[in-house]
Amino acid sequence: LLAELERQFDRGQGYTIDRFDIPEEADEPAAEMYLLYHPGLPTSVREIDDQGNRSPIYFRPPGEAMVVFTPSTGRVHVRAGARRLRHIIARQFIETALLQAYSEQPEDFQAYDLSRFFNDLALTSPIHDDVVILRARVIRLEVSVGNLGNRLSLSTAIDQDMAAVIVGQPGLDRTFARAIAIRFVEIAVRYRRAGGDTEKTLDFTLTDRNTSSLFSLDDPFERVLGHRLLRNWNILRDGRAPTPAESLSAVPVLLALWDTRAERVSGAWLRSRHAETTLLIELGFLVPDGWEGDDVIDDEESVGQVAAMVVVDIASANLQAVEGQVAPGGPLEDYRIYRVRDGWVAQHLRQHLAGCLDMIAVETVTPNLIALGTLGIDGRDVPVWLARGLHEEHVRDRIDTELRARANLGIGLVLQAGDMFGKCLGANVLTPALDHVVQGAATLTLISENLRTVYRRNRSLAEGGQTVHLDRTGDIAGTLFVPGKGSIDIVGEHRLLVIQRLVDAHNSGPVPMKTADLIKGIEGQSLANIFKQPLWGKLKATFLRSLGAKGPWEIAI
Repeated sequence: LLAELERQFDRGQGYTIDRFDIPEEADEPAAEMYLLYHPGLPTSVREIDDQGNRSPIYFRPPGEAMVVFTPSTGRVHVRAGARRLRHIIARQFIETALLQAYSEQPEDFQAYDLSRFFNDLALTSPIHDDVVILRARVIRLEVSVGNLGNRLSLSTAIDQDMAAVIVGQPGLDRTFARAIAIRFVEIAVRYRRAGGDTEKTLDFTLTDRNTSSLFSLDDPFERVLGHRLLRNWNILRDGRAPTPAESLSAVPVLLALWDTRAERVSGAWLRSRHAETTLLIELGFLVPDGWEGDDVIDDEESVGQVAAMVVVDIASANLQAVEGQVAPGGPLEDYRIYRVRDGWVAQHLRQHLAGCLDMIAVETVTPNLIALGTLGIDGRDVPVWLARGLHEEHVRDRIDTELRARANLGIGLVLQAGDMFGKCLGANVLTPALDHVVQGAATLTLISENLRTVYRRNRSLAEGGQTVHLDRTGDIAGTLFVPGKGSIDIVGEHRLLVIQRLVDAHNSGPVPMKTADLIKGIEGQSLANIFKQPLWGKLKATFLRSLGAKGPWEIAI
């Protein structure tokens, strides 16, 4: 495990790990805790010698991570200074130390709903067998007023009723009533454990970034008590696995989420696609992550996230924060930001979309290309792929390269998460995955016969068609078809001009063309500069032929 982490972190040597047994206590089962010590990111300090000269000293400060494994539940919890570290440590611990397959599905994801505090600050004192709740109060409330960049905070003691304080101050109740978002809540609970006389106070915070300080409490009883209370107050919502019907209903928006390759999306983006945001959060695909105008920073020197807010001068800004969003600009939820659990979205899609194939062999080739398996069509096993991000030229080009490197598998079928132009990609048939999802079915699956029909209809195009031609798919985009060679995407006005001249020369002769004639009107650039790598390399290797060191050029057929 340490050797694998050292390889992935690439921070030099100095990795150690200590193991501790955590006995069963309260509702917490027995667990194993591992403290991992690792080199941190490089930093420096200034040294001043006796003559007053300053010089930097560079070093790697020690870093620390904690892994808690609960054998009875099979769950692994990781605490580290940055999200990237947490994911790497969790994956390697599960795969290397436990020898188990790593799942991207979050096992115990939770969402905190702060909306109840808009109308009611009162917290009930539920009855439990092992504890007596003497008092539960909101002791700090932070809201946004005017726009999301402005914050107003009020703090009280546990012996005071915050709602009464707000009502008792002229104008304060109206100000809080007009708040547009709850940003931060601090709750204090006075309690006494059953059979004891000592009163204790549990204090914890919640934020609109779906974070809670409960996880940082040392006392496991208080961590459990806090979550029990939040569930009782309908603030904490535990995640769950999707039902077959929910899996099917979520497919369109999950394909769109995965296709964007975005780490975060806005409420406006989700609303425009008629997404059930609450359901996606409940199923673990999305995590509330604050509002537009906030910056989230992963800090290597602290556990968890750090929020950096834009400081606004109220007088000069006239209640219009530069980074904020004015409430009347549209529905407030449009400005909410959600973090996408990209790995869980991809895992859910590949598991279900591969269900209709004759042989399932799921492999992540790249983060943007997944092999799903094979489908039997006309006596041969056709490889089926799932691709995303084809609207980005560099992503499409890399996927094209990966597919051409696997040409020995034969012409395959590429399911794209989006709906970009073209019927072929990398000498394979291309089709939107959503076009083949069964409508009205009880479970998520693809219509295999539809896939076979699309493959048969467009296979000849993937092979290059019957004649040499350039199929325009947009103002500056097209696909070159060469019989026996396949097809290739061409994007760019000057590139299309050169390829069209070569196609016209072939169909009228064929007649080889000099380089000077090919670049007429775009002088000053060579063909290599116009097409750039790796596209130029692909064209020379398969689609174009030079009759001399510098031309003339013709279609290779």
